[in-house]
Amino acid sequence: MLQLKQYKGDTWKGYYGFTLQPNFWYGIDTETNQKIVTSGWENNGMVAIYYFNAGNSTWVLKWIDIEENDFLIEEIPKVDTSDKLSFSKWLEEIKGIDWNDYDEVYSDFMVDELNTEYQYYLYDETPLFVQKYITE
Repeated sequence: MLQLKQYKGDTWKGYYGFTLQPNFWYGIDTETNQKIVTSGWENNGMVAIYYFNAGNSTWVLKWIDIEENDFLIEEIPKVDTSDKLSFSKWLEEIKGIDWNDYDEVYSDFMVDELNTEYQYYLYDETPLFVQKYITE
């Protein structure tokens, strides 16, 4: 399990040689007891996690599947989605895409990308690995 908390400082901060920036996530992999850090960089259902190698004081990047891994998030953000646009309105008003085009013309890859982009919009840019624990 990856145990993470969000860095909420206003300035950069050192963390075992890694430079944490505001809104980065850091903590520990409870199975390996290694220090971990992520900026929240996600792609294709994966999140980039840096693991600290204490033996040589280096950080190693690993891509972790969000759905296949458990995350213990300290202070899950409260997100109010009540004032957000519906998906179809978001497509039309924000992306300029007609619902019929989305449904009939866009490839599966593009549909997945748009769905993910909408999730970021809906949850105020909160990373997907955190979103999976947000309850409304």
